[in-house]
Amino acid sequence: MAICLSNEKVQKSKLCLKKWGISGDQLIEIADNALEIAKDSYEKGLALIMKENFEEAELEFNNSIRLNPEKSEYYIHRGNARAAQNKIEFACKDYSKVIKMYPNHAFAWANKAAALVQLGKYKEALEASKKAIDLEPKHASAWANKAAALVQLGKYEEALEASKKAIDLEPRHFAAWNNKGSALVYLRKYKEALEASEKAIDLDPRRSEAWNIKAYALVPLNKCDEALEASKKAVELAPKDPVAWANKTCALVCLERYEEALEASRTAKDLDPRLEAILDAGLAHLAMLIKKKKETRESIA
Repeated sequence: MAICLSNEKVQKSKLCLKKWGISGDQLIEIADNALEIAKDSYEKGLALIMKENFEEAELEFNNSIRLNPEKSEYYIHRGNARAAQNKIEFACKDYSKVIKMYPNHAFAWANKAAALVQLGKYKEALEASKKAIDLEPKHASAWANKAAALVQLGKYEEALEASKKAIDLEPRHFAAWNNKGSALVYLRKYKEALEASEKAIDLDPRRSEAWNIKAYALVPLNKCDEALEASKKAVELAPKDPVAWANKTCALVCLERYEEALEASRTAKDLDPRLEAILDAGLAHLAMLIKKKKETRESIA
């Protein structure tokens, strides 16, 4: 990167170097060393990400950026390390920094879309994912992020198509399968949703989102025991996720274990009071279905 200095600034710089006893050649050597250290820190950061040591990785990327703030990849990977630590707003700022430097950086737009989904800024996320796709139509994550935004915006058919496109491009893409399952649940295609969630779980069994979708899909299929096991796994992986507790509630109601269901629903409501109305309506509907099922069994007997 060329730096233009006025003659006055050049003279001042020379005086400073003379005062410090540093020659021009020595200054170049110092700068080269700084760039090498920045590169070394970057490579260490990448290795730490592979080991899922995201906090230390972020520190290494901080060092890289301090020594060489013009490298876009340093910001991208620091953003990824921050996102993995749930520092979503800071991650979004890193991706935005790259976009400011390079407006046609498809990966930065795609990653920003993912961050915006997590921040609940779904319309902005959709626009960011569209920009990424315009720049790189074969970017699977951009399509998966588009699907995630569309699900949250209630555009389930479009979300399903976007997730299918992501899967076509990258068949082992966890988020693509997970978003496909989510869209199918909302479309009440529970068998297909179950299949998608199981594929996502095969790809990454440590992610509670896929277990939640599996639990949700199993209840309407009247596979109550399996639903409970899936919801328990989701709770184990994410104990503070109100959705996991809500799904556990539904599974317990499906099994007619009402006292346990009530306890689980209280936990869900404590974690997110906004779930109260949804849970109450859902439980009432489930109770009615169970009553009808019971009456049917009694009439047959």
